[in-house]
Amino acid sequence: MIFSWGIERSTYHGTCVRKVYRYLKQKCGEADYERQLVTGYITDALGHDVKRKTWYLCEIKVNESDLQKAPKQIFDTVFHFRKNHIGDTIVPVIAFPARLQKELVKLNTWDSFCNICKTMKAAIWVIEQATVREFMNPKTKVVKTKTKSAVTKAVKTKRPKTKTTKTKTTRAKKAKPKTRTTKSTKVKKTKAPATKRKISKVRVTKARVARKKR
Repeated sequence: MIFSWGIERSTYHGTCVRKVYRYLKQKCGEADYERQLVTGYITDALGHDVKRKTWYLCEIKVNESDLQKAPKQIFDTVFHFRKNHIGDTIVPVIAFPARLQKELVKLNTWDSFCNICKTMKAAIWVIEQATVREFMNPKTKVVKTKTKSAVTKAVKTKRPKTKTTKTKTTRAKKAKPKTRTTKSTKVKKTKAPATKRKISKVRVTKARVARKKR
């Protein structure tokens, strides 16, 4: 099968495209494949997450010589695509089968290829037999919306410190028992009995008075 831009696409490449398309359908909800999003390039597969305002643009390669062109192709696609989708997060993806990854490791070009993708902030997805494995994802900025999500609010807002308030224990006032005030009984002062010494003095003075009268 030959497309208008003059690149022959093999049946194996079409199989890989459909695998990535099904994976994007599950991941994003909206997906498509082999669409001309910008002039000069056909995007192999794409996905759109409406809630997160995120686009996944995938360039799929099946051989080593074509894979070396992928970073430039996906970078040009994202650059022109972003002009019409300002405010959305756009993730460039380079996907290839697992056997091609093993081939790059044998050729000792795997590390250099990963560094190029990391510099260009492109994700690497490995197409396996049953599924698609996201090997490396770029650090993309989250789209800022007017209303902050509940998750960000929970992170930013500090938890209120629980103040240890001393519980004031109100002591019950002890009711003083009412004591009946009884009238104090007046004790009559009784004259102390005269001592013998005082009695003798009285007798002496009486005897002197009787002598003088005589």
